[in-house]
Amino acid sequence: LKEGKENNKQLKGLNFNAVIVSFFEDSKGRIWFGTNKNILGVWDGKSLIKYSSTLTESQYANAYIQEDTKGNIWAYSTKAAFLFIKNNFVLVHDNKFSLSYKTFYPRADKSVYFLSNEGLNIRNGAVSNLVFTIDKELLNNRPGYIYVDEKGLWLGNNSGMYVIGFDGKTTQLLKNTDVSQVIKDRNSNIWFTTNNGIYRLPDEKERVFVLGKESNLGNQAIKSITKDSFGRLWMGLANNSIHILNPKTNGIEKIGIDDQKKYNTIKQLVVDEKNNKVFFASDYGLGYVDENYPKNKNINYLKEVNNSVFVVKNFSLDTTNKLALALSSGVVMINDRIKKFEFSSLRYRENKDYFKERAYR
Repeated sequence: LKEGKENNKQLKGLNFNAVIVSFFEDSKGRIWFGTNKNILGVWDGKSLIKYSSTLTESQYANAYIQEDTKGNIWAYSTKAAFLFIKNNFVLVHDNKFSLSYKTFYPRADKSVYFLSNEGLNIRNGAVSNLVFTIDKELLNNRPGYIYVDEKGLWLGNNSGMYVIGFDGKTTQLLKNTDVSQVIKDRNSNIWFTTNNGIYRLPDEKERVFVLGKESNLGNQAIKSITKDSFGRLWMGLANNSIHILNPKTNGIEKIGIDDQKKYNTIKQLVVDEKNNKVFFASDYGLGYVDENYPKNKNINYLKEVNNSVFVVKNFSLDTTNKLALALSSGVVMINDRIKKFEFSSLRYRENKDYFKERAYR
């Protein structure tokens, strides 16, 4: 139709009196149609030819049509496989069939993935091979259109979306949501059609992940964060601890600090790239650990040689070994933050290693 009027009169010939469930354009430009009845059709741009099976137990209803590498046209129903030979479809002996016309996914090499009652298969013409088995509960829960990428199978059904990897790992998305179809666009976004609208799963590098107590964090109140040279995330928490998250494995290493009162909240974390350390600060203390923790679990704490209490506002590291410490009374310079990690509030040298006046972050 165009502007509410009939545009191409030839399309009048595309009349099946049936629901089109699949269609396919072959290498010769012909369009093949599968329907919900015992009818297959081919349109060459001028006329439509229809085919129906005379076999009671092996009919064309709900067929998926595919062309193999040799240019042969195949039609696969849920009960039979047919090969187009000499202007007609011929029944081919097979014992492995797809669950529905929805559970096929074509490959670039003209083979095709499909779901059987065993699991995911790959078919090339008359030859089918099982790729991996799938839990019967997933297969029996009305699967929708499938998608297969380099990671594995994306299978939607009445219970949600399941990503079944070639590595054997299964992840569920959109739990308790009826998912009917899944596709991937050119920007690697995954799109899902559901009974509750359309959902988009961004490419992995653009996703936001929420980590909380369910991710084994002892406390969801994260006060500071930094990233080390290994790609791990260091998080300062409000319960005198530091957690190190490995994004590759989602594993978490926990650093517990003994003085709970002094280091109740880890408010600042800074990576010392020169010395491969990670410095941390609370309101009343400062320390560091090796960046390769837990290989080296030693924790070093800044010492005020007179055991005086000091309040930390902020700190920074330079490219040598100096550390600038902002206190409530001023800024203290520590000349060697590794070999001599201490200072004396009674031996300040003003404008040299101490700058008076209240410091702020």
